[in-house]
Amino acid sequence: MSGTTAGNSRYWLARGYRPAEPSRTKLRDLINQGVVPNRLANGLGVHSTTLNRIWQGRASFVHPNLAAAINRIDPETAIDQYSRGTPYVDAIILDRIISGADVTVAAVDKPAYARALYTEHGWNRNQIARKLGISWTRINHHLGVAA
Repeated sequence: MSGTTAGNSRYWLARGYRPAEPSRTKLRDLINQGVVPNRLANGLGVHSTTLNRIWQGRASFVHPNLAAAINRIDPETAIDQYSRGTPYVDAIILDRIISGADVTVAAVDKPAYARALYTEHGWNRNQIARKLGISWTRINHHLGVAA
């Protein structure tokens, strides 16, 4: 859908497509405010590649229905629904991890659990990596520790 020549532009405009720049500007503003593009794409009902092509500047034109949907996005609602969640440590789940129970921890929360186990409970990096199912490299990254 990239139109670099006047002929391509006439082709897409004749089929009702809209220039991508207004949609691109809105998407970039939302992404700069913390909206995750893949989550927003799911919310809009389009493939993430379609949305990525628009906001990264690789699409010159946007389908009119998608342009209208992007234009209707309320920034506050989008930030609430489609931004990354704040890492959260649930005391009950933390106690289950410490007691040795099999617990599944959401990926977004693993850094917070790794820090809690390391700083508050004295677990070593090897124990944390095994229990949370993440590599030493990620543990070091989450804890800010040099390898």
